[in-house]
Amino acid sequence: MENGNIDELFKYSDLLYVKEAEKVNTDLNKKERQVNNEFERRGMTNSGFRQSKLLNINLEAFDKLVKFRVQSDLEKFPLPITYSVYEKIIERSESVISCDFPMNTRQIFEKLERQKDNLNLVEDLKNLLANKKSQLLCWVKREIEIHKEKVKYEKSFDGDNSNNLHKIIEKIANKLDEINISYNVRFNIKGKRKEKLGKLFKMPENKYWFAINKSCNTEVEFKYLIGLLSLLIDRMNEDIMKEEVGKLEIQGSVNYLEKVLEKYFTASDMSSIISSLKRVKKIRSYTNPYHPEKPEFKKAINELGLEWPIKDYQYTFNVIILDFFKAIDNLSEILA
Repeated sequence: MENGNIDELFKYSDLLYVKEAEKVNTDLNKKERQVNNEFERRGMTNSGFRQSKLLNINLEAFDKLVKFRVQSDLEKFPLPITYSVYEKIIERSESVISCDFPMNTRQIFEKLERQKDNLNLVEDLKNLLANKKSQLLCWVKREIEIHKEKVKYEKSFDGDNSNNLHKIIEKIANKLDEINISYNVRFNIKGKRKEKLGKLFKMPENKYWFAINKSCNTEVEFKYLIGLLSLLIDRMNEDIMKEEVGKLEIQGSVNYLEKVLEKYFTASDMSSIISSLKRVKKIRSYTNPYHPEKPEFKKAINELGLEWPIKDYQYTFNVIILDFFKAIDNLSEILA
């Protein structure tokens, strides 16, 4: 997720919202035509009742769209939702609610304001619109609180199975297995070696995966988990990569992987893979009390669209490990 930010993680939800908005607007236009035809048949084209009816069906559509946005954000966010994510969901919903004239309401008010004898009705309808916005804001905040309590309940009584981070960690473990197999097949092909190659990623013991699937609410926990994630990179097998590119002047597992990719996969975009692995190492270097490289750490954090200083450690770690997963997923595809 290089140069990405939290908005990147809402992309799927945004696509669903656009699709839903198209459907809601189509339905709204159909209902508006029905209302207009009805009042024209009754000879009440300029009636205030007509504009009131039109406003009400616009507010119904507005209500539906705002609620869809919030529910989609809550259900389709790919990581465990933390304080920062909840704040972002509220911000996204407020950006929709705060629109001066949602849906097709602008033309309703403009038409009424041109009719001087309907000024009282204009004020009544503006109050109706303002009340709807206020109700929706209250609904959003209440929905967020309900979701928070739901997550707490699931974590307490469902063994934390609702935590998407567990699924990401499971995918990482599976991808590393795939990478090891693909690497051996590619570089042991044509009988170049009689003996089997070692594993590119030296797989940790089972207890490692339990250890890294922990909550991350404090700086101490963040440093511990980043250290564990960095171990996967540190324990890459430099020896089998040396056989492909020779010994490098500047040692390091990421440097060896970069040279292997440059030598054999020049047509592939490996920059995102290497930059992701290096980012984890930079962040690990900062969290190590003996290497406080704050400027490099801040740069690595900012590349992911994360805020510095860190306020939400869980969300920050979630984004980092998701970025790492995307890197090894890309590596798996290149080696396949």
